[in-house]
Amino acid sequence: MAKILQIFPTAIYLEDNVLDTKELKNTVKLCKDIKKITPSEKAWVSDTYNTLLTHNIVQDKKFNKIIDKITHHVNVFNKEHLSEYNYKPKSGWFTIYSKTNDYQESHIHVDNTFSAVLFIQSNKYSSSLYFEKPVEDMLPPKNKSCFNDLTFNNYAIKPIPGRLVIFKSSVRHFVPPSKKNNERISLAVNY
Repeated sequence: MAKILQIFPTAIYLEDNVLDTKELKNTVKLCKDIKKITPSEKAWVSDTYNTLLTHNIVQDKKFNKIIDKITHHVNVFNKEHLSEYNYKPKSGWFTIYSKTNDYQESHIHVDNTFSAVLFIQSNKYSSSLYFEKPVEDMLPPKNKSCFNDLTFNNYAIKPIPGRLVIFKSSVRHFVPPSKKNNERISLAVNY
């Protein structure tokens, strides 16, 4: 019997309910308070508010408990890669999408092994986080009837508050423009 070997998989770690309702509410307030006093410097093509260059949440004691939770999950994921190394966070920031057409262009996290995104606030209008297929087919199979693990070109993950997503930092990802004014807040941490 023939079998299909998936020898170069793209692994994405998902864990829901990493923060409870109270922790989410407090983190929303913390991010909004920081936004009031901390400008967003231009780090991307998009004008979406973020603290990448202005407020490293890894160095902010108010985020310690959250960073510790994320770090625990990063090291669980790392063990699945058969590594016993204990990763520590290097940098982190938050992003607030609030206007129609706020987006994050396609990118990777250079000079890191793992990256994590934790969704803090979203609603039904919030854009998903998309991961891109690492290698494009020069000539994909013709007449495919639907998509599966062998045919996806990108994969969307809904931004559910409390959901943690961890991935290798080399995996290209993006957030498409929002179609409606809404508030979507996420934290990002590099390891």
